[in-house]
Amino acid sequence: MIRFLLYLILGLASSVFLLTYGADRLSQPSDLSVFIGVAEILLAIILVALIIRYIYLQLTLNK
Repeated sequence: MIRFLLYLILGLASSVFLLTYGADRLSQPSDLSVFIGVAEILLAIILVALIIRYIYLQLTLNK
């Protein structure tokens, strides 16, 4: 249970970091910065989807 909470907190913190850092990159005028910002936002969305899947699997296995 502690490992589950640790993964959840670390995953959410890293996804928030990626989202805010990616949004900051989008405000930069360079094309490369915009590409990196979009890639970081996509990684954050994938990470959130993996966290949701992990939570769903943990909840269905612990019934």
